[in-house]
Amino acid sequence: MAIREQLSSSLFTFVAFGCLLLALNEGVREPDLQTILGWVVSVEAEARRGLARSIESERWLVGLNTFEDRSDFRKRWAAVLTQILDQRQQTGPTTEALRNLAVHIDAPDSVP
Repeated sequence: MAIREQLSSSLFTFVAFGCLLLALNEGVREPDLQTILGWVVSVEAEARRGLARSIESERWLVGLNTFEDRSDFRKRWAAVLTQILDQRQQTGPTTEALRNLAVHIDAPDSVP
């Protein structure tokens, strides 16, 4: 796979994740939030399938590129998600799934 394709696939996953963070910050609620979360998870899975042999880590999202090796970046992505969720003060299955994503971003060798 060409470097350009690899960068494009992994970059798009971060763009999708950024859209999710924006939706959360703007107060998007169910069922739209669940739809956006499903889209982000599917974008990451599609990138993972497309990059196949180029991926050295099972870590969700950050395992697609060099952020995997930078614990400060992993912690920052997870902290932003957790901070937004804490500010929203909501509960439910989608919120729980989002909290699990934060854990998987910074947990060793994990995939949700």
